[in-house]
Amino acid sequence: MGKRVIIRPKKERNCTFSIRIDKDIQDAYEELSSITGYSRNELINVAMKHLLEDLDIISTDDDTKNRIAEFQETYISKKDSDY
Repeated sequence: MGKRVIIRPKKERNCTFSIRIDKDIQDAYEELSSITGYSRNELINVAMKHLLEDLDIISTDDDTKNRIAEFQETYISKKDSDY
């Protein structure tokens, strides 16, 4: 008999998605990347996490207020952990 092949469930992975940004923003992150030694991806992740931590959403609609509260409970209250 040959060797057994073991397949385990995949661990949660980072995801990839595409966005369109202004050229000046891309240039700024390229420059910041070269200055700091961090990859552009790492810097953008820091910026996106920072936005979630410091985001205030204001609405007068009760349904939207409830959805905002759920969003904040799920994402913003996790400041000390990874998103």
